[in-house]
Amino acid sequence: MLVVPLDLAITPMRVLQDPLMGPACRAMFEEGDVDDRLLMMLLLTVERLRKNSLWKPYVWLIVFYFGNKIVL
Repeated sequence: MLVVPLDLAITPMRVLQDPLMGPACRAMFEEGDVDDRLLMMLLLTVERLRKNSLWKPYVWLIVFYFGNKIVL
């Protein structure tokens, strides 16, 4: 069994706590405009574009593994 620290997991709460996109995402989430899944997709999209993202290796691995079949 593999145990992964919660700090290494992408969760909707992590998106809402993000310093740059958290406030805007929180407002959309509270109004019901987005759900948990869309919040995580938004985070992956933004992190793919950030130059010094901690998530960039993870996002790169997703794109490498699945190729262009998914759109981030």
